[in-house]
Amino acid sequence: MDKISIIAIAIAQVVVVICVLIIFLQRKSTKTLIENLTTMIDDATKGTLKSKRPDGSVFSDLEVKMNQYLKICIVRNRRVKEKKDRIKSLIAEVAFQTQAPLADVKMYSDMLLDQKDLSDDTRKIAERISTQGERLNTMLEALVKISVLESGLNSIKPKSQNIGNLLCEVSQELLPLAEKKGIAIQYKKKKIQAVFDYPWTLVAISNILENAIKYSKENSMVKVNVMQYDMYARVDITDNGMGIDYTETEAIFKKFYRTKEAKEQEGLGIGLYLARHIIREQCGYIKVSSIVGKGTMFSVFLPRV
Repeated sequence: MDKISIIAIAIAQVVVVICVLIIFLQRKSTKTLIENLTTMIDDATKGTLKSKRPDGSVFSDLEVKMNQYLKICIVRNRRVKEKKDRIKSLIAEVAFQTQAPLADVKMYSDMLLDQKDLSDDTRKIAERISTQGERLNTMLEALVKISVLESGLNSIKPKSQNIGNLLCEVSQELLPLAEKKGIAIQYKKKKIQAVFDYPWTLVAISNILENAIKYSKENSMVKVNVMQYDMYARVDITDNGMGIDYTETEAIFKKFYRTKEAKEQEGLGIGLYLARHIIREQCGYIKVSSIVGKGTMFSVFLPRV
């Protein structure tokens, strides 16, 4: 082997060593950078974000930009929290300030209705006052719930429990409303586990079942059924009402939306909006199938795991 070949081999070996060394240093640098960024994110999550490393060394350009971004996020989160706290206080104040006047309206209207010597016109006025007072109270409660949910102030805490108990409670609560129209609520209690928040889901299912009763024909039947799939528990609420045109099956979940036929009944148009919002917050969903003039079935799907 001549001298030139030996020199070429030596140079090649040196180049290989240098490349290996560069790759090693690059990987070490990348690993260190990732570890530093991970630590930075963890510190930001804990609220202990620092402008320098513990050893006093400065950040790289990428770390500086990440540090600035995380600081902006922390400030924004703090402002959002402060805003939510203000909204929470406002909601509580509104609810508190209106509770007493509404209670007075209801009490005095009921006292007036208890009078036996009222004229027909006066009695009608008193009944109207009582009805509107109840409607206003219902509206206030619904708006407070919506504000709580939309502000992210809700305390929805899903856990695995028996959905049958909830359906039984809802059916019993709405039985007096159904009996006024001669409507039977058909429900056979089943023990099926699902993951949901009991109080909030009670509100959602109650809103759907109340609508089913409200819009069903007199002396008919509303069916409540629950079944289980591998991933979901399905609750079907079927009525014998006016039905919903397929072009409106999505619109009915909008806030304050009411179909032309539904406007003939008392209502606010927020029950289904609230129901969908609650179910979605628990990783569930609602489906609607309806035939105009025959009835509607709402299917609520709640996760089982």
